[in-house]
This record gives sequence, C-alpha cells and structure tokens, in this order.
Amino acid sequence: TAGHRIAIDYYGSTDTSENVATGASSGTQIAGYSATTAQTEAMILKSVPTVALVALTDTVLSNSTMAIFKFSVAADVKGDIDLYKFTFKIATSGPAETTALAIDDITLVDVTGGIETTLNASTSNFYVSVGNIVESVLLASPGTQNLATTTRTVSAGTTRIFELRASITGSITGASIKTQLEGDAAKVVLVGGTLWERDAVEADASDDFIWSDLSDVNHTNTLFDSTVTDYLNGYLVSGLPSSATAQQTVSK
Repeated sequence: TAGHRIAIDYYGSTDTSENVATGASSGTQIAGYSATTAQTEAMILKSVPTVALVALTDTVLSNSTMAIFKFSVAADVKGDIDLYKFTFKIATSGPAETTALAIDDITLVDVTGGIETTLNASTSNFYVSVGNIVESVLLASPGTQNLATTTRTVSAGTTRIFELRASITGSITGASIKTQLEGDAAKVVLVGGTLWERDAVEADASDDFIWSDLSDVNHTNTLFDSTVTDYLNGYLVSGLPSSATAQQTVSK
C-alpha cells in the first residue's frame, strides 16, 4: 500500500532459543552476531520524482525579464506523478546602490519541449515574505496569481523542465541574484501508515515541495480536489536536498 513504511533489522539476541545459526558443514551453532540494528525506514510508493538543476542560458543580470532559476522533474518509469507546490528562496547581494534593485512579476513557466505554459504569475506584492522566500504554488485559490487549473502531471519515464522568471529593474552593476529550490527536512507529521490529503501536507511544517504518486484510485489533478490521499512532501526526494538545492546565480 502506497505510503506504508518498512525497515528490516537484525535482532541481536544471543539466546539460542531466539536467534541461532547452524553451519551446514561444521554443525557449529552461532548465537548472535551483532547488536540489534535500527535501519532507516523505506517508503512504498507507486512512483517517485527526481529533481535536477538545468543550466541557465543567460547568467548576466540585466534590466529585463529573465530566468533566474531552472530545473527539471522526472517521473520514474513505474508511473506518472503530479506536482502541486514548489517553494523558492531568492537572495540579492551587491554594493549599497543595489538597494534600488527590484525583483517583480515573478512567474513559474513550464518550458518543456520549447512549449511555454505559465503556471504562476505573481506581482511585486508576492515578494514580501521574511527571508526573501517566494512561494510559487500551483493553486487556483486564494489569489489571482495562480494561472494553473490543475496540478502538473509528469508522465511515467518523462521529464518536465521549469523556469522561474522575474522582471529585474533598478541598479544592477555589481549585483547578483541567487535562487534555490527549497526541500523538506522531515516527513509529514501525521498518524497513520499511508499518504495524506493535499491540504494536510500543506498544513505541515515541512511543506515546501508537494507532489503525488497518483496511488489513490480516485485521484484527480484538479486543484480544488483535496480529498484524495496520495500526497506527500519533498522529504527524501532524489536530487532535492533537505534544505535546498544548490543556488543558481545571475550577476552583473
């Protein structure tokens, strides 16, 4: 069952009534071999994503709308996955005059195969949270910045490529913009051995990357359907460190 977790451990008892091995040739019995182990659990899933950075075409900062971060998400050949939420962290640096540097109109664009689909288009008011964290959520409500009407499906064995773009204005000489995709350091804190409703994952403290393995037979990728129980966060997603990916930098 998707979401169930399993760990196989060695029971380190030296009691021959509990734990004994007999040599096939010697007949010698060995009781115990090591201390009891405590392996990290593995999670059973229908399919899994893999995240990877994609090199930016242009890394020279300019007063224009440009890509500041680019990445891909691949689905395992075992099945499709749905992507619901990405969280990005943006930081600026440079001389004092770069305080006039403005990053506005942040958009998340699917550029797979050269066909562009804008999933999220925010305004400058969306870039105000503590720590310069910008959430780009594939969510139709609340707000009007979210243009996607469904989660983004990555078909089995295929890859989708995404760009985070921004409108850059102001003083750029000596300035740089560093962007990274946030990961999740812990699994969702909920009781039970299966996956969860999307809203429950988003309500968890670790909710920076949310996706589905489409294991619920009632799964629908509409953004308003929060009843299916096949969502989880970015914990242990391949290519997505628990804190964040490496930074991508554009500078002048």
